Parts: sequence; structure tokens; C-alpha cells
Amino acid sequence: LGGEHPMWLVTGRSPLVAGRDSWTGSGMIDAFFDYWLPVFVHEMRAQVLGADIANAKYQEVISTDGASPPMTETGMNSYKDSPTALDDMRKVAEKQHKAKTQTFGRKLARLADTRFGKMICKWLQSSDLHDAGRLFDGCSSLTHSLPERRCKLSC
Repeated sequence: LGGEHPMWLVTGRSPLVAGRDSWTGSGMIDAFFDYWLPVFVHEMRAQVLGADIANAKYQEVISTDGASPPMTETGMNSYKDSPTALDDMRKVAEKQHKAKTQTFGRKLARLADTRFGKMICKWLQSSDLHDAGRLFDGCSSLTHSLPERRCKLSC
């Protein structure tokens, strides 16, 4: 559970597109994966092997052009003097109240497995809700032009 991201990009060697600080090309993508992949691997390990093993195996990389080598530090305890990408993401999750919203989302998603949920899913996914006679008949969606007639729901 770890390693380079499985992606090859064809790009120029110009620092404008290939440099790690570039916002216009493959360098930005490599920098993103160098930051995100250790967190993803940690979370997968936590799901499969348990949090203690995932914390013991946590390892970030030195983001450089070419293959990014792993840092010598291994384990969450090795990073206690400097914030990790995982710490950053946990702070964002806390600010966004993810513990509450994800719990609610999981409970709501389970409704789709009930008889009532399956019936509603079939009804909602059977045709476009903007079609004539449907819930949003006459309403504009983000992908449609402005309505030609007034929406039934006063959208």
C-alpha cells in the first residue's frame, strides 16, 4: 500500500509546465500527488490494517522533479515537530464539520437501500426532472437556457 501514482503525462520540459511550482501543467499534478498520496495511503491502511499500523507506516515524500523520494522519517510520531499533510486535512475537516456531515450523509445514503428509497430513486432517475409534467417543469437548470414559461415551483 504505497508508491508512486500510476500516471504518465506527456509534457514539455519547460519549468512553466513541468516545474513543481507551476499551476499550468504536469508539475502541479505531481506536486498534488506528492502531498495527497501519503494521506490516501494512510487512510487505506487504516481501513484495512487498522489505525495503529497506518500511523506507524505513515511516510511523506520530498517533492522534487522526477521521482519524489520518500522522507527518512516513518510513522506519525516522527512528524510531531512539523505539521503533515494529514494534519492539514484533519484541520480542514474539523472546520467543515465533516464528523457530523459525513455521519448524516451515510445515514441518508442508507435510505436508498430501503423499499421506499428504491422507489424514489427509480422515480427520480427515470427521466429528466425538467421534462414536461415533471417536478421542475419550466424551471431552468444550470445546463438549460432560461425558462420559456414560469416554473411551477417559482424557481
